[in-house]
Amino acid sequence: MNKLLLFIALLVLPASATFAQSLGGTELTDQRDMYSKTYLLPDGQKQALIHGGPAHYFNGTSWEEIDPTLSASATSISNTTNVIASKFPKQPSANSIIQYTINGQLIELSLKKELVRFESGVTILETFDTWMDADYSTTQITYTDVNSGVEDVYKINNGEVKNDLLLHYAPGAQPSEGVYYGFREKLTLPSGWKLQAATLENDPKTNHGIFVLDASNTPQLLIPAPIVHDANGLENNGSIANDAAFVVEEENGSWYISTLVSSDWINAPERAFPITFDPTITIAGNTGGWQSQNNYVDNPGFVFIGVCCGNLEHRAWLKWSVASIPTNACVSSVEMELYVNGVGSSVAELVHAFDMMTTTSTNLWGPYGAIMTNVYNDQATGWYCSFTMTGTGTYGWYDLGANAAADVMTMVNSYGWYQVGIIFDNEPSTNWKRMSATLCDLRVTYEDPPCTVLPIELADFDVSCHDGQAAINWTTSSEFNNDYFTISKSVNGEQFIEVTRISGAGNSNQTLQYTYYDDTRHDAPVYYRLSQTDFDGASETYLPKLFSGCDQNEVYVSTEQGSKIRVRGESIQSVAVLDAMGRSISTYENRSKATSILLPTNVNGGLYLVRVMDFHGNITTEHIYLD
Repeated sequence: MNKLLLFIALLVLPASATFAQSLGGTELTDQRDMYSKTYLLPDGQKQALIHGGPAHYFNGTSWEEIDPTLSASATSISNTTNVIASKFPKQPSANSIIQYTINGQLIELSLKKELVRFESGVTILETFDTWMDADYSTTQITYTDVNSGVEDVYKINNGEVKNDLLLHYAPGAQPSEGVYYGFREKLTLPSGWKLQAATLENDPKTNHGIFVLDASNTPQLLIPAPIVHDANGLENNGSIANDAAFVVEEENGSWYISTLVSSDWINAPERAFPITFDPTITIAGNTGGWQSQNNYVDNPGFVFIGVCCGNLEHRAWLKWSVASIPTNACVSSVEMELYVNGVGSSVAELVHAFDMMTTTSTNLWGPYGAIMTNVYNDQATGWYCSFTMTGTGTYGWYDLGANAAADVMTMVNSYGWYQVGIIFDNEPSTNWKRMSATLCDLRVTYEDPPCTVLPIELADFDVSCHDGQAAINWTTSSEFNNDYFTISKSVNGEQFIEVTRISGAGNSNQTLQYTYYDDTRHDAPVYYRLSQTDFDGASETYLPKLFSGCDQNEVYVSTEQGSKIRVRGESIQSVAVLDAMGRSISTYENRSKATSILLPTNVNGGLYLVRVMDFHGNITTEHIYLD
């Protein structure tokens, strides 16, 4: 059944080369942790590349690059340059064990397997305890002839020991309808450690994940929801609800885990052998999976979006550790790179990335261990960005925007984790895409504290004359937590009065342009000032701009809704509206010396002339078109 261990996160590309090309800075090796590398950029900022799985292992004094290569002695095959140090027997016997060491703690897995049947309890049908010598290559160990038709394979990857148990034909015992068959293994944990289902329930059989808890009840490892599939592959058989299950038993300080599959599934006419039992154990940290309306999977290797495998619409979740970023750092950008390792079709699909900030406090972060409606819904709120996926391969980098920068800062200060939801725009779609969370990366650019996050980056602010009005214009390159702008004005540049408030964009990394028109006339130049206020009430005020007014002799003519004509100017004596033949439609004498005149016309649509005379006898004629 179970494989210990550690589907922690598989890095396929050479880490140092990939990171260096992506970042272009100097790596700060003393700031490495399990999941990330940090680079000093030429402008003084730092950039963290955060992997979906481990990039380093701790050698006792420093974090070093993972090397998954196996080495052999006369009696064993081992790897010590990994997050989990692993040791396998070279010439196995009935008492052989596999040893895994994590953080100095030893976990032992018996190499012996037992074929079991489960109804109300576990019944042992047969014990597999005969092997030929291990067959091994650079990163893989295979034990053949565990029993007739049974093969046990362990694969070493970066931060992962992955175990596949292959059943080449149906068990010899005649399967009965409605029962489960599978393999049972003995697991010996450090003192005080225990196993606990991700979702507690009365039934000893569970298709939820299992946590490995240390003596302080802190999750150290996770056995994700059980995966069993036949030769057709996971997409067709491996994720159908309730077909695969775990049963956990404790006896005399040892733990037994049975990985089971229903006899109905084994005996289905379409079943294609071999059947693969894949109960991966992974670090209870960076991971991923999916939620649908009728099923879920917590497994970093199988992160689905789209309709597949007998389930309704999959929505994916991806989680990264952001513990390497200092508390109170100022994050300026967050980018995401996704690795797609399988597709239903290479037809292009529009994909959306969303935040996942509003799940309930008891299930804030994956793995979730159950179908959870609030998680499914939360994967489609708080939009970050959109992009297109086609076939397999690497996609990105995608800038998640100012909202993501704000979210990462919140998560760094509060939780140490950051999570993103991925869904199709076209729901439901059978053109599924499958990602590997352990190969999906996050790139975070930040400034060390103490630092200041500017509420807005003001690119431009000016005041000009437009159709006889003061046009206050400003442009922002980015906005963070921005509630609103305030425009104030003053006749002396010292005492300002508020004119209006304009709503801000909240968070944005796009160039945004704002304009406000002030139609109030002044006999002397005036000052206009711009202020910005955060959602938390903090504000920032920018230097005022002097507006000398519009040319007093200049006349501005415009149209307004309802076939109305607006005339603005400092010296208007009279206004006449003429049709295209020169016939008078209406006239107006400006005895009040108004600087803004609105004339209703009540005429049919067409071309008209507006003739304006000022108090100096100058005449201005404008052509206008009325709808």
